[in-house]
Amino acid sequence: MCQGQKDTKECWKQLYDMVLACGNENNPKSFAIQVLTQLKELCGFDEALVYFLDVNGKVQSQYLLDVKESYSDIYLKYYANIEGKQFSCFRKIDENPCQTNFHFRDWNHEDSKEFIPDFIHPRGISCSCGFAFYDAKGRYRMIFALDWMKRNSCRKEKLRLLTLLLPQLNNLAKNFYYEGPKQAFNNYRLWAEHALTRREMEVIELLCQGISPANVSRALHISASTTNKHIAHIYEKMNVSSQQELLVRLLNQV
Repeated sequence: MCQGQKDTKECWKQLYDMVLACGNENNPKSFAIQVLTQLKELCGFDEALVYFLDVNGKVQSQYLLDVKESYSDIYLKYYANIEGKQFSCFRKIDENPCQTNFHFRDWNHEDSKEFIPDFIHPRGISCSCGFAFYDAKGRYRMIFALDWMKRNSCRKEKLRLLTLLLPQLNNLAKNFYYEGPKQAFNNYRLWAEHALTRREMEVIELLCQGISPANVSRALHISASTTNKHIAHIYEKMNVSSQQELLVRLLNQV
C-alpha cells in the first residue's frame, strides 16, 4: 500500500484531503459527485454510476459518469434481476462498522450465462468495484459502481486504500439522512389518547417515514400479515383509512 514513512504520511494526507473535500458538500448528489471526483484521482476508473435510493430501497435518481443512460435503464429493468440476482447491486449486504463492504470483480474471471457476455463484454468493461453508503438504520441510500476498461489500469494497491476511506465517507453520508428527534409521533399523549400498543407505535414511526408496509415487516422482523393487522388496528383506533390520513392526523396533534 504505502511504503516507507514518507509515503505513509503522503497517503494519510491524501485520504484526509479527500474526506475533507467530500465533507464540504451539503446534499447527497453533490456529495456523490465529489466522492467520484476524489476516487477518480485515487483509482483512475473509466466510468462510474451512482444510484440514490429511498427508504424502501427503490431508485429515486441516478448520476452517470461517462455511462450511457440506456445501459443503466437496461440494467435496472432486466439484468439486475436475472441469474438469481447474482450480479444485482441491490443484493442486501448488512452494514458492518468493523469491515468495509466493497466488492471487486474481474469480469475476465467471472462466469455468467447472459449478463457478462451480453452486457459487460460489449461495453468493454474489464473489472469493476462496487460499494454502498447506508443511513443510520442500515438501509442502502447510495450505491456506487466504478468500471475500468483495461485490467492493468485497476491498481489493487489503490483499491486497498478504500478500506480506510470508505468508512469515513459512509459516516459523512449518514448525515444527509438524519431524521432528527421523534418529537411528533413518539410521545405519551399519542399513546394514551388512542390506547396504542408499543408495537403499534413502532409501526407508526416507520409508516410516517414513508416506509411501505412490506418494508415495515422487514424492519421489525414480523410477517406481512402481522404488520397488516397492526396497521388495521392503528387505523381503527385513530379513525383514519390511509397512510396519508394517518400522517395528517399525527401532524395535527403536534
